[in-house]
Amino acid sequence: MSASKKFEAAQQEFSKNDPVLQRVSLLLRKYREEIQALRRECKERERLRERYDHYRVKLDGLEKKGKDMERIQRNQQKLKDSEEAYDSITQELVDKMERCWKKHVSIFAECTMCLWNIQFHMISDLSRVSHSLQPYRDQYCEALKIAASSTLDSTHDGNKSSDHLENLLQNSRLTDTVEEEKHQDGSSVSLEKYEKLVEQEPSISSTPQYQSAKSTVV
Repeated sequence: MSASKKFEAAQQEFSKNDPVLQRVSLLLRKYREEIQALRRECKERERLRERYDHYRVKLDGLEKKGKDMERIQRNQQKLKDSEEAYDSITQELVDKMERCWKKHVSIFAECTMCLWNIQFHMISDLSRVSHSLQPYRDQYCEALKIAASSTLDSTHDGNKSSDHLENLLQNSRLTDTVEEEKHQDGSSVSLEKYEKLVEQEPSISSTPQYQSAKSTVV
């Protein structure tokens, strides 16, 4: 298995078994559910407000006409009831929102601790495979140095540095592919498979890395 896939597998395993991450995920799910419940109550509050406005407008119209006192009294009671219901849900909703808001401090603090915990585990996992990644980094940095130095020399063919950079990067991909083939087959990659890779990237056939890798093929 290549170094990058080892690192990815380690992170997936960590995500499934880390108790800190599981706790924070549960807290966030519950917090989200609480916020969604508040949104539903906000819609109910708006419905009660519309009911209150309806009876207020209706009662104003009846009082202006000054007729049917029984109907006026009946709507006065409905207006009073709707106002009390609206005031009650408003106060209750404000209290719930304040309690919900205060929770975010502790929840965000735990999220921060969880993030640090994940980062520390990633650093630890990366350190275990860093020796496998080091050659790729060194090759890339070396190619960049050559490319940078060539831009300072006006008599130098700029395509050579680009070709060298591409050759090194291609060779890195080839080496990684060969390692993956070894892992899948349980043995060294066959000469036929190796030559197919070279056919796809013929420019690397003249590099020392290619010759060294080819000598390991059985």
